[in-house]
Amino acid sequence: MKNQKDLKPVGQFLQSNPDGLAVVAALGKPKGDSKQEKQLTLARAAVIRDYLVNNFKLDDSRIKTIGLAKQSETPTREVQIMVYPAAPREPSGGH
Repeated sequence: MKNQKDLKPVGQFLQSNPDGLAVVAALGKPKGDSKQEKQLTLARAAVIRDYLVNNFKLDDSRIKTIGLAKQSETPTREVQIMVYPAAPREPSGGH
């Protein structure tokens, strides 16, 4: 895996926000075999998820993966990580 340093802010954010959620989406090239691209994108997303889980103190159930074959507009493959902080909690004792 290249550019592990790019994952550090994601791992640190999730580690410091224990109720947050992340989705790792790997996008495939627009051309090629659809079945093969699907398998490659799923594997790529899983590698990044494993890296985050193994290098940061995270609940692995908070990191979801998705592989999207033939989704990228560019001729190269890419990975996107969406990080969602926990929803704000309503104050107790309110109306």
